[in-house]
Amino acid sequence: MKQRYFSTAPIHDPRDFVGREREIVQINEALAAGRSCAVIGPQGSGKTSLLHHIGQAVAMVLDEPPQVVFLSLTRVNDARDLYSPMLRALRANGDDELSLTQAFNETNTPPMLLLLDDLEAAGLGWIGVVRSALRGWVNQGFLQIVAASSQALDHVAPDLQSTLSQITLPPMPEREVRSLIDTLSQSANLDPDPATINQVINLAGGYPAAIKLALETWAQSQATTGFDWQQVFREQQQQAAHASNGLGGYSTTIESEALSTKVKQHPAQPSEPRAKADEPQRPRTYKADDPSEFLIMLILLSLAVLLGYLVGSWLGLVVGLAVLGMWVGLAHAMVRWRGNGALSHIYVRATRWLPLVGRFAPK
Repeated sequence: MKQRYFSTAPIHDPRDFVGREREIVQINEALAAGRSCAVIGPQGSGKTSLLHHIGQAVAMVLDEPPQVVFLSLTRVNDARDLYSPMLRALRANGDDELSLTQAFNETNTPPMLLLLDDLEAAGLGWIGVVRSALRGWVNQGFLQIVAASSQALDHVAPDLQSTLSQITLPPMPEREVRSLIDTLSQSANLDPDPATINQVINLAGGYPAAIKLALETWAQSQATTGFDWQQVFREQQQQAAHASNGLGGYSTTIESEALSTKVKQHPAQPSEPRAKADEPQRPRTYKADDPSEFLIMLILLSLAVLLGYLVGSWLGLVVGLAVLGMWVGLAHAMVRWRGNGALSHIYVRATRWLPLVGRFAPK
């Protein structure tokens, strides 16, 4: 069996974390300003390790240290799988949305930082009801979120685009790549020469997982009878890219020291300052959280109309038809016509009277 020099598990110890200096600063600035964000990058770009690092260092960023909860959404197969860890962190009982809302409203409840990993591979519990509740808590100031995904929010959670600003993870700059190689080499008692280091950089690019793989392949070639480690690395990369559907359009080219250090933003969610009051605001667009909720609500309200008809009360029939018409009209305008600002206010107020409709309302 070949010797394993490096672990493929995420980094939990902040002393072992190397690089991503610009992204750490940007995330910390967002948290300090009370905002939430999502880190977007391909598999192997270090998203999970970055989330752990942010969670461990956040106490030095915020005035009031929050309760930090880390969750991989692949394990969220029910809403309780999300709510229960949050309630335990607040030392509160329960496993539902109401219990968590009550806990947040307690006077002594500390703020919470929710670290959500694997947004693109969320389980069955990651439904519109849950996302709607999270949006509400974020806007009320009870909660901040740092999420990680290998796909942009408009693909995995379009209803969170107004809540989470997107930060892309480009390949690390050359200085950080060399620092990572040096740290890995010291941890495994390896001594690659400058030529080998350059070969690793040229082959692996600027993402941590590929750098580890290239360095380990070279080390294994030195410990055995020797083989073409560069060819083996390319074959392993091709297999990994095929299994994970490639890098999804992400570039692996690293930045040299001569290039700009400006942090890149995902074009779908710029983090520029908000427009001034006298500037025209771009209308927000809305989308139903979950198509199944749309159908369920239609069925429930249709049954209400049918019940009123069977009872024989004309008043019940009229009220049922009015409620059904109002909901269908508002939902249709929101989903199909992309409601404007005035309509959104009417819609949000309507949700106060019809709680189930609130699961579609932008918070």
